[in-house]
Amino acid sequence: MDKKSYIRVEDIDSFEQKFFLECVKQDVLKAKKVIFVADGDMKIRRLKNDYFLQ
Repeated sequence: MDKKSYIRVEDIDSFEQKFFLECVKQDVLKAKKVIFVADGDMKIRRLKNDYFLQ
């Protein structure tokens, strides 16, 4: 909860890849629990479903 990242937004596909890579850098794959907060946009929901299978 003490980590922040900023990613420049381009197209959604580039954003998804960069966002996930940044999460991996912050050890998301080792996390016991991931809390994903979003505004409910369908593209962001797709990102969550595609990359965060928990």
